[in-house]
Amino acid sequence: CNGDLGVVEKAVKSGICHAGLRDAADHSPLWDAIAFQQMLVAKFLFRSLPPGQPGAWDLSEKHHRTGDSLLHLICRCPPEKFDMPAAELFRDVLLNAPETIFNHQNA
Repeated sequence: CNGDLGVVEKAVKSGICHAGLRDAADHSPLWDAIAFQQMLVAKFLFRSLPPGQPGAWDLSEKHHRTGDSLLHLICRCPPEKFDMPAAELFRDVLLNAPETIFNHQNA
């Protein structure tokens, strides 16, 4: 989708894009949006399937090799791209992540 929010909105609305979807590296669309610093898209994805709802994003998702979490990825966003959507996404993930993620250390 190359960060095209309109395309992502349509994909979510049609059910093509969902929390159970995985790429070849076994990452969710939310992970990929954050990893590729598409914070507006990531914020939309997070809010489209919020915690506590059926089919919500797995906020404990980790990289299989490095152990990085969604919070690690958000923190790697360069300062010039850490805008309001990035800050809001960080807050949302931080407030809703399972407690186990706070005790987790990456590799």
